[in-house]
Amino acid sequence: MLTQLLIALIAFSGLLIGYVLTFLAKEEIKPGQKYFMWLERLFRLTIILVLLWSIGTAKVMILPFIVGILVGFFLKLRYLYLGIGLAAASALSLELFVMVAALILIYGLPYGSISSKLKLPLHAVFFFIPVLIMLFFSPNNTASLLAFVAGALVLQN
Repeated sequence: MLTQLLIALIAFSGLLIGYVLTFLAKEEIKPGQKYFMWLERLFRLTIILVLLWSIGTAKVMILPFIVGILVGFFLKLRYLYLGIGLAAASALSLELFVMVAALILIYGLPYGSISSKLKLPLHAVFFFIPVLIMLFFSPNNTASLLAFVAGALVLQN
């Protein structure tokens, strides 16, 4: 459990590092804005594909995916969804958990760099509440949660 919490902290640190980069390299951020946006989209797509790949091709996962798209359209809380996805991945396998954590770390670098008005404490709360809850209580429908998170991440911009 302590190892999983440490991995979650490392995964969240990508957002912190990206945010710090905006202050250390101000002159490079503006011309690279377009590339950071494409990298953020690419890594978000990669997270979505890994989550969908991990649950397989079950037709019953279509409904949570669609519900995730609808909720994600109205609630733009991407680090809440990433926290839920990371916590649900921890219930399936260690390999998937580490892979999702690494992708969140990499995703946070460009996202933290392009978000000029980033509210780090708010993102931290939204990320760590599901992680802490699900580290103590293993969810029953992890595949449904992963499909929901994948759907919710689709329309985040």
